Amino acid sequence: MVERRPEEPFETLLGIVERRRSIRAYLAQRPERELIERIVHVGTLAPNSCNLQAHRFIYVDDPVLMAKLSRIATGKLKWAPACFVVVYDRRYSRSRQANLQGVSASVENMLLAASASGLGTCWMVG
Repeated sequence: MVERRPEEPFETLLGIVERRRSIRAYLAQRPERELIERIVHVGTLAPNSCNLQAHRFIYVDDPVLMAKLSRIATGKLKWAPACFVVVYDRRYSRSRQANLQGVSASVENMLLAASASGLGTCWMVG
């Protein structure tokens, strides 16, 4: 049984979840590296199958690489000063998509952490 906690932490989390939006207009300013590291850490706290952590987060803030990604993945990246490229190992549990589930949980944690930190985010695939 999970210990019952005061309502305040729940209300804080609920507020973060309710305020999170997909943002597609960004400032040119890049986030501080320490904040990016904190957001990645929150991503690693998500549940994943057998705690394999079979995914990686690649932070890209180089304008040349961002332009290349924009051409390869989605043109919408040209609006952002930085992004995460998230990759996962498809070899494990292909039939149940365990790694896809784990990486999705990680990305959601990261979106919520970024939103709580005042950053605009948008989950994109490409």
